[in-house]
Amino acid sequence: MKYDFNQFYDFGHYGIFEEEDALYPEVRELLKKALASDEDFDTGWGSFKKEIESIRIQAIGDTIIVSVSESMDEIPDLIYDCDNVDDLTDDEIDELVDCWYLGDYSTDTDRDAYIDRDSSLEDILRIATKLINECHEFLEAGFKYMQTNVDYIRENRR
Repeated sequence: MKYDFNQFYDFGHYGIFEEEDALYPEVRELLKKALASDEDFDTGWGSFKKEIESIRIQAIGDTIIVSVSESMDEIPDLIYDCDNVDDLTDDEIDELVDCWYLGDYSTDTDRDAYIDRDSSLEDILRIATKLINECHEFLEAGFKYMQTNVDYIRENRR
């Protein structure tokens, strides 16, 4: 493939939400060149140093596929990120883990968008930001769900 994005360990420092400064300059320049060409390309998944999020941009014919992914702590580590968990018993922690899986939540999520090949890099990053915000809202809802279950267990101890 003409455009070698595999040479980059990370695509950026702070995250997709930075839009204008989301990508390291050398990644941005290579992506601009790839977008200006009529060739198909695939960046592969690129990560960001300070966030647990990734982006992948593919050009296939007249279509660009923008994909993002975001993760948070795994269960039960996520439980310990909640408030007021220091004195929970092992059985209560197990109950929280069961609640998590029953609640149909996940510790990672992803989104995709299909856009026109003529889209600018700025448009692509704006769309990626919107997608990562949707991922973040989903994960935040899961965290709030976990905190609600922690509060419930604490309030209803036998």
